[in-house]
Amino acid sequence: RVTLAGPELRGFGGDPASDAPLRGLPTTLLSDGLPKTPQEMERTRAEILEYFHRTFTSSEKLHEMFVDSPTYYEKHESLRHPPIFYLGHTAAFYVNKLHLGKIISERIDPVLEMQMAV
Repeated sequence: RVTLAGPELRGFGGDPASDAPLRGLPTTLLSDGLPKTPQEMERTRAEILEYFHRTFTSSEKLHEMFVDSPTYYEKHESLRHPPIFYLGHTAAFYVNKLHLGKIISERIDPVLEMQMAV
């Protein structure tokens, strides 16, 4: 079973105020078919970076709930990966999508990124 700490659960119990900064947050349109100036591309890059940081912070908060490290490596449901997988999943997903969208030209660790994206 997963051991969770009480106070760290705040913000994930359906409290609308806790995730209000993410609600209604517009996603960045990467490919509208129109040419972009270097300034527009830099602005888009900054928007994507900000969006990543905000969503990844939520993911990190979820992982802070685990009290001891063995719970990261246990499969708590047979059809789910162990929690350690999800720690890298969000970052790998972003890297893969940014690479496919030609926003970044180099990968960080292609093998690890593909493993964590599954």
